[in-house]
Amino acid sequence: WDSWDQSKSEWLEDQDKAAALVLVETTLKALPDILRGIIPATDVMFPNSSMHLVEGVYKHNQIADYFNETLADTVVDYLRARVSDDSSFQMRILEIGAGTGGTSAMLFSRLKPYQDHVSEYCYTDISKAFLLHAQREYGAENPYLSYKLFDVSQAVSGQGIDLGSYDIVLATNVLHATSNIRQALRNSKALLKSNGLLLLNEISGNILFTHLTFGLLDGWWLYEDVELRISGCPGLSPESWQNVLTVEGFTGVVFPAQGAHDLGQQVIVAESNGIIRQNMKIAVFEPQQNISPVFELKS
Repeated sequence: WDSWDQSKSEWLEDQDKAAALVLVETTLKALPDILRGIIPATDVMFPNSSMHLVEGVYKHNQIADYFNETLADTVVDYLRARVSDDSSFQMRILEIGAGTGGTSAMLFSRLKPYQDHVSEYCYTDISKAFLLHAQREYGAENPYLSYKLFDVSQAVSGQGIDLGSYDIVLATNVLHATSNIRQALRNSKALLKSNGLLLLNEISGNILFTHLTFGLLDGWWLYEDVELRISGCPGLSPESWQNVLTVEGFTGVVFPAQGAHDLGQQVIVAESNGIIRQNMKIAVFEPQQNISPVFELKS
């Protein structure tokens, strides 16, 4: 720690590394207690439900901003093209696992000149705390915002969102934190209109920093489809994304930031073929008293 303290003053002067340095120092100091189960990693990374430790990792540094800008540029290019074809076009966007809004904030800024053509930006997460954060931080400036709880690992039906209703669905570092990537893609696709776009901003490598921070959270270790993941972590390589997206009925898969994958992130754009596949819950009819059931269906 003495050596760390001597070096960190220089590291902290680098704005692009400062937020990551503070976060990893915080988790490293708490690591023994986290590993022994004395304190949850969430309490360390989100003290008193605060987002301040993780926000800077997702925005206001060159690497995060570059990939968020690439994704935002894709959304704006799509919107321009649609408006050029139809001046009355109204776009609906849904962001899965929007979290602290690192990607969202960039998009809100880029969409300002076109906000008359945005009918809805649905900001979703599995935690209500993130939705309240978004409402406080972004709601006043962006009148098209709506907020909904949504879990991409579960079927869309029953979560208060209509199937096939969005032009663009996007997610940053979310889909890898699920147990089954194919199921997560099917649920993401179920949100899209036919020919709608799925935009992903995802990790592209296995680095120590992530293991010592976000790797301490339960979501990092949920994956069961090991054969699709990068060895030792839940991320997928570009080749694996290409294959699994094609199998799940996405077309025109492209990687607009391909030359920068060595920076640890990748942006993926894919178009839905319009076919929706969802797990359906089937009722189970229980026999009552001595009456034999006519039939019994199990999910």
